[in-house]
Amino acid sequence: MCQMSRSVVPFLSLLLVAFTASAAIDGSQASSEYTRLQRWAFSSPIPLPAGGVTLTRDTATWTLTSGTVRLMDPAPDGTISGMVFEGTGRFVMTIPDRFELAQLRRFTKKPALAGIDQAITQMVLRTSDPAIAKLFPAASGGYTTYGLSTKRHESWLSDQFNDTDARVLSAMLNAGALQTTIDVKTADFDWLTWDYDSSRAEEITLTRYDRMPETWISLDRAEDRQADGRPSATAYLGPATLDHIDMKADLTKRGSTGEVGEHNQRTMNGSFNVDESFTGVAAAARALRFDLSPYAREVKAFAEDGTALTVVRDRIGKRSALLDNKLSDDDFVVVLDKPLARGEKRKVRFEYELEMANYALGRSWYPTISDSLNQKHTARLELTVTKKNELRSMGKMESRSEQDKAETSIWVVAQPVKMVTFSTATRFEEVKLTVDGIPQVTSF
Repeated sequence: MCQMSRSVVPFLSLLLVAFTASAAIDGSQASSEYTRLQRWAFSSPIPLPAGGVTLTRDTATWTLTSGTVRLMDPAPDGTISGMVFEGTGRFVMTIPDRFELAQLRRFTKKPALAGIDQAITQMVLRTSDPAIAKLFPAASGGYTTYGLSTKRHESWLSDQFNDTDARVLSAMLNAGALQTTIDVKTADFDWLTWDYDSSRAEEITLTRYDRMPETWISLDRAEDRQADGRPSATAYLGPATLDHIDMKADLTKRGSTGEVGEHNQRTMNGSFNVDESFTGVAAAARALRFDLSPYAREVKAFAEDGTALTVVRDRIGKRSALLDNKLSDDDFVVVLDKPLARGEKRKVRFEYELEMANYALGRSWYPTISDSLNQKHTARLELTVTKKNELRSMGKMESRSEQDKAETSIWVVAQPVKMVTFSTATRFEEVKLTVDGIPQVTSF
């Protein structure tokens, strides 16, 4: 039996991923490689080697006893990032965190459950780790789409808003990064998706889709977990930190949705230009993943010298009749023109359009590093609205000027915050609140 030990394989995998990232794919190839990955083409079925294959990652083990595998078509350098298994096997996962175990019992409605121990008959695997494919016999030509794989990839995208191809590509471009998604058909729970994403605060998740995604388990990787299985107490920073946003937004054009709210305000078709400043945290990051509203359109990114950067983002709405055709993925990958080193300062310019109502919701309306709610940043907002509208924003208003049919105000957020918001309406009601010991608050 071919066994991947926990003590050796992660180290080997990181070496191979780092080599792949520097030698196999560079920024100029990212767009074409993403297109190739999204073909989801696999080989003809290949019998498992005698004795089967066992794959272990952290507390999870997949034992493939008998059956066949199909390997994904290789990259130009021979790297294989996926496989499909059909046959008999088993998926076992222990849960070291008692709070996560309690959550698993609530989701499964099995109060005595000690972990996951399920017979499996199908598996779809995607990974940036080239060592996994080496466990299986080599495939030869004839790569075509395969129904099982296509259905699972479509489900990841349209049901979970999880673009595994973009995540695999991002991990391949970033030395030392790792992305692995393993989807298995279980006897009792239908499909369960185990996912490891090294760019996430808690790298390991176990998800089941039942009308909506249910994250049954979320764990820190073994080297970061505390002795009782709880996540690390150290704040997660991600591959880079967002330090400052400098935004110009034109909110004078009418949106197509119509009127919203009690005062029947028309939606606005906002045009945004955002210069964002970052500091590198990882040793070297060639690709960064950002969160942004799925309704943002025509998203473009540029380096400081104006060079257009590759943006990888799936049009998820076109994949399902149940979704609005306007929807894109709620995160996207930007391939930088050169690696961002640890401690290095860098700016990226974003341009996009986004239809809004009267409130800029949380962090969804401007790009932020994925899974980085703890990152605080400052801001300068230059916001233009029609003269019929007033505007209120976080921060301090620096200036206000009038044009023919519009008004522009500039707001400065000098104190670092976790999110920046503003609101615009035809009329505001304001109440000034005075509380001993804190500055005066204006509520509107």
